[in-house]
Amino acid sequence: MERCIVVMRFTRRVVQMSYHNFTCNVIEKCLTHGSYQDRQLVTNEILAAGGGHNFDHLVDMMLNPYANLVIQKMLVTADEWQVSVIEEVARRNLGKLMSCSHGKQVISTIQSVFTARGTCVPPS
Repeated sequence: MERCIVVMRFTRRVVQMSYHNFTCNVIEKCLTHGSYQDRQLVTNEILAAGGGHNFDHLVDMMLNPYANLVIQKMLVTADEWQVSVIEEVARRNLGKLMSCSHGKQVISTIQSVFTARGTCVPPS
């Protein structure tokens, strides 16, 4: 119950919090230790931040030194369709992501998640 209360306090601020050194750790812990509903709330808020159709914010998060850690944790805890959305955004922006160490880490995590789930690894 307390975890749910913590997650609810961050509603509508998850993306903003993901960009800061200490608060990104809080969001990561919500994804790691929260209930399924808590993880869905955080993940869906991040995915919907661009209005549901514009995912430029995801690319920005993947390139950020702190927010990329949240994206990586999301990849491990998200449902398959959510991972597919993140993977598609990464694939469309592969050149930009591969030019930055944080982007490369996200690509590596995507490949690890696909391998762990026994699905086809996306091309890199």
